[in-house]
Amino acid sequence: MKGDTVIVVKGDLKNLKGRVEKVEEEIVHIRPEMKQLPKTLALNENELCKYFEPGNHVKVVSGTLEGATGMVVKVEQHVLIILSDITREHIPVFADDVVESSEVTSASCCSDAGASIRLSKSTWARR
Repeated sequence: MKGDTVIVVKGDLKNLKGRVEKVEEEIVHIRPEMKQLPKTLALNENELCKYFEPGNHVKVVSGTLEGATGMVVKVEQHVLIILSDITREHIPVFADDVVESSEVTSASCCSDAGASIRLSKSTWARR
């Protein structure tokens, strides 16, 4: 999605970070953080992953925890551990399922969030 921060996870440019400028089917055009590189690079979407750092506030936009919000406390490859705004528990979510957001979820929105928070480690391995 335009504006997302991404990191290259495959190929010669592995670990390069940048911002998404536009998306054309499976090709993502990013503006790399490194000034020495061209203004934009075209990469296959399979070579990229959304990038977050501890301290980012995020909202889950897909998956079983959709609607939950919290602060990123740890990044483990493609999985973020976030501190839930509602339950104050650490919950694992996939980086591709979240966006940066200043929104804070209220308890009325996700009253049974505590019941669906736990993802098994085997679920993490699917990505």
